Amino acid sequence: MAKHFITTCGTSIRGRISPSDLNNQENIIQERIRDYSTKSNFLEKLSAETNSLKALKATKDDQVTLIVTDTNDGLICAKQLQKVISKHLSCTVDIEVIKFLQVKNPTDFRSRGISNLFETIAKVRSRYFMETILNVTGGFKSVIPYMALYGLFYQLEMVYLFEFSDHIIKLPPAPLGVDFEKAASISDFLIKLKKESFLESSLFESALEKAPFNDRSWLKSLVCEEEGLVYPSAFGQIVIDKADEKTLSVLISGNAEKQLNSSSGASQKRLQIILNKIGDPLWRESHLDPGWNSIDLLVVKPGNTAERAAFYIRKGILHICELYADHNRYERHLPNRKISDYGKETFSEYIPISDPTLEFYEFDSDIDLKNAELATKCERLTKELKNSRVQLKARATEEKKNKQLKEQVKKLNIEIVKHKKIANNHKTETGLLQEKLNDLQKYQDTIKKNSLSFKKRLSFLFKGDFE
Repeated sequence: MAKHFITTCGTSIRGRISPSDLNNQENIIQERIRDYSTKSNFLEKLSAETNSLKALKATKDDQVTLIVTDTNDGLICAKQLQKVISKHLSCTVDIEVIKFLQVKNPTDFRSRGISNLFETIAKVRSRYFMETILNVTGGFKSVIPYMALYGLFYQLEMVYLFEFSDHIIKLPPAPLGVDFEKAASISDFLIKLKKESFLESSLFESALEKAPFNDRSWLKSLVCEEEGLVYPSAFGQIVIDKADEKTLSVLISGNAEKQLNSSSGASQKRLQIILNKIGDPLWRESHLDPGWNSIDLLVVKPGNTAERAAFYIRKGILHICELYADHNRYERHLPNRKISDYGKETFSEYIPISDPTLEFYEFDSDIDLKNAELATKCERLTKELKNSRVQLKARATEEKKNKQLKEQVKKLNIEIVKHKKIANNHKTETGLLQEKLNDLQKYQDTIKKNSLSFKKRLSFLFKGDFE
């Protein structure tokens, strides 16, 4: 299999020279090359870069990318190395100068140089679809920890060769995963930080307030802080690069579609989760299975379950080649798969399905699934309890109002009784007055009657008609 050697480049090709010879170093390098070219161990003795590539058995099928510091000395040496490697190892050689990757300004080195280094590695990896090996034998030793960090997170092999030795020290890909999805809560801030390079610490603190509390310590590791400003840490740069990637369109092979349709139950649900989310760079990077570095296909899994998806990415489109619902099947079948097997395969667009029940299957194991179901029930019961408390509170408030109304009604009844008594008293007084009035009326009638009788008598008297 063709290999892509991403090689840090230093100045060992020029040997040890005095400061007064720096202006003439190109001629010194060429003369050194001529001197060493007559020796049988020419490449081993010429430079750290050629020695390591010879030990790694680089051939005409391989690609070499020289990672060069942002210095004139580095570029002069890299150009001479490019000629030697092309001629004597027949490799294709590119040169990538990393802006701000220098040692004069430590802040620029950390905040810009490392960021540019990671971006460049990602760019050249996407350019060449080969097995990538990070060769850190040459160049600044201060770059090695950052290259190691990159290799660990992207499951890339890193190699180092001691000076003038043929013994390669290898740091193999490690099954080290990162939950990139945690960064989603502050992805807008991270993308802005990538564009601006520096932002005020207060903006980062504001972004953290929107993140889940348990994720905040992890998120703080994404930045470095100096004098009230934050910039991406080396780890943060890797995460930010992922957050800034666009969601990919997904194509699925006919065979993978058959596997999906033939599955059932929880396995089918988990495969659907993979297909729905694999286009998201943060989710995809968080679920890469590091156990398949020996093949050129990439593999993801939703958790500690049997389901797997094998895929590759071309021109910004993700191609699902195989889906596996059975552990034994992918163990037998997947090791023999390679990208070239799918050159004539027909792929069709996958449209993510909308299924609210999928969230119950997005867990590491069946035990987690049961725990999630119990958690959901607890959440439902908690909501019901909360609603019941609200109803009881409302009922208590209503009862309190009813009690107050009853008190008011009681007071009104007392007032009514009081006024009825007063009314009855008034009625009794009215009756007595009426009786007195009647008596007066009778007395008046009697007086009137007696008055008429008296008049009659007077009349008779004056007429002499008295008996």
